[in-house]
Amino acid sequence: MLTPPSEWHSADGVEEVLTEYGFDVPKLKANLESLPDIAPGKTTIRGIADDFAALLPETKKLFRHLEELLVLLLLVPVSAASAERSFSLMRRLMNYLRTSTGQARLNHLAILHMYKEKLDKLDMNRIMKIFVNNETRHRIFGEIN
Repeated sequence: MLTPPSEWHSADGVEEVLTEYGFDVPKLKANLESLPDIAPGKTTIRGIADDFAALLPETKKLFRHLEELLVLLLLVPVSAASAERSFSLMRRLMNYLRTSTGQARLNHLAILHMYKEKLDKLDMNRIMKIFVNNETRHRIFGEIN
């Protein structure tokens, strides 16, 4: 997808795939033409996404179609193996939680599992303090120092 839109050919099927995913192809092409200015020298989706995340919110609004594409590219499994791991994870979660779990909770648990390394680095005491010291929850849970 790092190929400039000017080099897309109808035989590649890129535009058809983007249309299938609901993209406004002409506007996305215009956003992609600005990519060298947004993420100079970046050749990976992660690198481009990191540079895009550093933009001001007003600037991001101008590149809404590019942002949607980056989100899609970062969320869709790249290989069959990663997709298989996702299905395996969901199967394990469903066996553990059975049918009492709703779709939203199951999605949240899957995301937590996929980003386990990042979650392990978080300061849980700080998160608990922020959660509990909310005015409404403070009455229920008391205070955490």
